[in-house]
This record gives sequence, C-alpha cells and structure tokens, in this order.
Amino acid sequence: AHTAADGSYTLRVPLAPRYDCTASAPPRYLPISYAFSLFTGLRVTLNFRYETQTSCAATTSAATIECPLLALRTAQLAGAITFAGSGKPAAHVTVECVSADVPAPSYGQSLQGATTQSTAQGTYTLGDLAIGRYTCVAGNDFTAQHGVVPDTGNGRLSFQICQTRCARVRPHGGPVIHQMTAYLIFWLPANAVYDGNGDPATYEALMQRYIQDVGGTAYYGVLGQYWDAQGPIQNQVTLGGTYTDTQGYGVPADQSQPLLDSDIQTEVSDAMRVNRWSAGVDHVFFVFTAYGAEWCSTASLIFCSFPRPTSGDNVACGYHNDMAGATTPVVYAEIIDSAECVGGLNDSPTSGPNGDSIADLQIQTLAHEQIEAASDPLLNGWYSDDQGNQIEVADLCEMRAGSTTLNHGNVYTLQPTWSNLAGICAFGG
Repeated sequence: AHTAADGSYTLRVPLAPRYDCTASAPPRYLPISYAFSLFTGLRVTLNFRYETQTSCAATTSAATIECPLLALRTAQLAGAITFAGSGKPAAHVTVECVSADVPAPSYGQSLQGATTQSTAQGTYTLGDLAIGRYTCVAGNDFTAQHGVVPDTGNGRLSFQICQTRCARVRPHGGPVIHQMTAYLIFWLPANAVYDGNGDPATYEALMQRYIQDVGGTAYYGVLGQYWDAQGPIQNQVTLGGTYTDTQGYGVPADQSQPLLDSDIQTEVSDAMRVNRWSAGVDHVFFVFTAYGAEWCSTASLIFCSFPRPTSGDNVACGYHNDMAGATTPVVYAEIIDSAECVGGLNDSPTSGPNGDSIADLQIQTLAHEQIEAASDPLLNGWYSDDQGNQIEVADLCEMRAGSTTLNHGNVYTLQPTWSNLAGICAFGG
C-alpha cells in the first residue's frame, strides 16, 4: 500500500499466522517482523513509534500494535582527495555530504550534512549514510560533486580540489533558485514617469524583454556552478507575469519621507493577492518604482537611495530580500530609479544599446539583483566573507560593465558575475 498525504495507509491481507512488514522500497530500510494472528473481521493498526525494541507483537485480540520506527540501513561513501595539478594527496581535508534524495529543509533552516576528514594519505570514509544520492564538497573547493551510495551500501567518490587558488565565495547552508520564475511589478502612480521619454510602456517592455532573453544564455550560465543539496542553478528563467499599479505611494517618497522596505513588502503582497501569484523560493517579485522615488531600509534612514553619513554615504540602487517570518519564502527585489543611480531625468535620453539610457541602467540593476537572488535568495546562500562583510556574487563585480548579447540578438549593458571556477568576473561560463 502507499501512504496517503497524512502518512496513513490501509493494507488488506488474507488470514495468515505471521507477517513481516517494512516501509518504502528495500534495501533502504531494515525490515522489522510483526508476529500476530488475524481473525475474520479484525482490523489491525500498525503504528510506527520511536521505541527501543527491534520487533513488536500482539495478542490475538489486539486491534492496535505499537511498533518501532523503521531504521535505515547504514551505508558508506569513500574515496580519495588529491590536489588538482600536482595529484598529491590532500591530507586532513574536511569532506561534507548532504542527501539529495530528501526534500529541502524547512524555510529558515540550514542544511545539515555528514562530515569527516581525510587521512594523511588523502583517503576518507563517510559512514552511517542512507542509500541514495549525495551532493558533496571537500576543503575550500566548493565545486559540487555528486555521488551515489548504491543498493550494495558502498559508494565511491573521489575529489580533485584546489591547493592555492580556492573559491572566493562559499555556500552557507541555504538554498539556491534552481529555475527562476520572475514577476514584474511596475508601481507607477499617476503623473509619475520612469525616464525622460515619458512613455512607461517602452520602459516596462524593455524590462520584460530582458527577463525573456536571459534564460539559456552563457551570461546566466555562470550561475550553474552554484548549488544546494538538490542540485545546481539551472540556466532557465521564466516570466511569470507583470502587473502595473497606479496607486500612490502613501508618502511623498522624498528624502524626508522615503519609501521603506516595509512599503515594498506590502506592494509585493498586494500584487500577489490581486494576481493570485504564489510564493516560493523559486519565485522572485521585482518592484520598479518611479523616477525620483527615494527609498530607505527603515525609518531610521540609515541605508538609503541617497547619501547618508550613517551609512558611509553608500547609496542603494537596488536590493533583494525575503519576507522574514513568512511560512513560505517570499523573495523580492526593488529596482530604484533615482538621480543618484541613473543621473538626471533628461540626461542623454536616447543613449545606450536600447535607445533609453535610464532603462538600460535599470536593466543592469535588474540583472544584478536577479543574479544575487538566484544564488542567495534567503540571504544564507552563496557569498564571500571578505573582511567580515556579506558580499554576493554580483557585488564582487560592481562598477564593471560591457555590451552583452543575449537571446534573439538583443544587446544589453550588463555587469559580469563572479566565477569561482575561473577566479574572475565573467560574462559567460
């Protein structure tokens, strides 16, 4: 029988003096024997519980049998670790493996892997594993290896790792976005504009076109080296929908009373409700605000879209975040259209590869936040700990840009992405 959604099952069997029962498909679980007799019309319930005994039995009149939780068979993964180039054994290197056969951890929880260290000869054995697929890393080389513990219970997986030029960014236990679905929310009150041409339809169309052009390209493919236990980021981006909101901001949205992160969260929630969009770690909601609409992270006005002494005069042109405390992850980003980020409203309005200087700069910000949301959606994924700061894969390549051709021959001015594999900022990989 197959268990239902609540874990219950019903199995009709003929009368017999003894039954041996197990759960799931052998050989993953150790079978446990249940000795009991059945009488016509008797309904017996087997409940799996945390118990210390290795078998359970019942009298002929018992209708419920309390049984121990089924135990996984123990298995192991072993292999050798050598340094790439020299081929010398890598001694005393940490190996960590996480099961790829179990669902991702609950929202807000970190992946917990099994770890061991290599011997002086560079060999390792990781025991007490379940049979199945694993994602493993060794040392400071965070290129994932995918191994399998077969039904025999003994798997082999060897590594070649870096010796001197190791990964600059590393995983921190959180998930990545394997296949991104992007939703674009254009929050443009009446009489507001995005850029000097005064036509919001052109601006909005360019943002949509970029999302439809970027998936399946070498540019987005750089992210394929970043992974979680369920696998790497896939080179796939889908436009889930667009929504234009002409409601006012509720505040002047100037430097004295700017929009706050809480306002952006409210806008995302409203757009999800109106459009019946669903949340999930693979769904990202991008909010575009009008030219001149200022923003700060909180009412304390520390981190803003305009210079603040308390933040060292750092200016935000975009950011991504997730709604803390949500049962299901809600990942979102704001693309800020301010003079500090794009210049004056009428500065070279027709320059850039798409004839709109402000829209072209905004696409660069959109790509920046998209790449970081894919690799670090819950802010516990891939980033560098340089000088104690959380620096993401797009942050490492800021202030660099170049003309990049994506799908359909469309050209954009984009910044590169940090590549651990190449050890540089890369436009393709």
